[in-house]
Amino acid sequence: MTTLGVAVGVALALTACGSTSSSTSVPPIVQMTGNSVAEPTPMSTSIHNSTDTQFSQMMIVHHQGAVQMAQQAADRAVTYEIRALGKRIVADQAPEIELMSGWLTTWGESAPSGLDGARDTGMTHSSMQVDGMDQSAATANLNLRSGKDFDRQFLTLMIAHHQSALDMAKIEQARGLNADAVKLSGNIATSQTAEMDEMRSMIDRLARP
Repeated sequence: MTTLGVAVGVALALTACGSTSSSTSVPPIVQMTGNSVAEPTPMSTSIHNSTDTQFSQMMIVHHQGAVQMAQQAADRAVTYEIRALGKRIVADQAPEIELMSGWLTTWGESAPSGLDGARDTGMTHSSMQVDGMDQSAATANLNLRSGKDFDRQFLTLMIAHHQSALDMAKIEQARGLNADAVKLSGNIATSQTAEMDEMRSMIDRLARP
């Protein structure tokens, strides 16, 4: 499956789940203070729709796959900057997994757990495609490589992986209801776009004699 195929698949999954649950019929409660808006009250953090739920469930599994590949890069890459990137991805995305898992618990929704995801959410690594491979195949592919060949393939796979995260983030930004989830989707879009540019530059440098 191409990156375009990933985008279409993700878009269909999320746009099909854009309806608002009965718990979201009341808008978030905020306190107006002069010209500013105070932080939402605790009650408002439970306000969400099915797009928020699907985004969080899918992004948890997606992040788990990224962390798995990034840890390989941190341990095995021969290029210092790629090892550093792997460590940074693990440090950035592991806390986001915990954050989104907490939201799902608060919302009374099922949260994926473990590297294979929770079966009752329907979100598993076999349903996540990375450059035409599911997560297990992508990891196995990296295991077969070494040296600069490993570094190059890691970057290629992670760029495709980041692109599918951007596709999910765009849909959450457009159709999500929960303010925290929408904010996180924006942060993911910004940080992973920058990392994609960084990784393309790394690939160019690897190609130099």
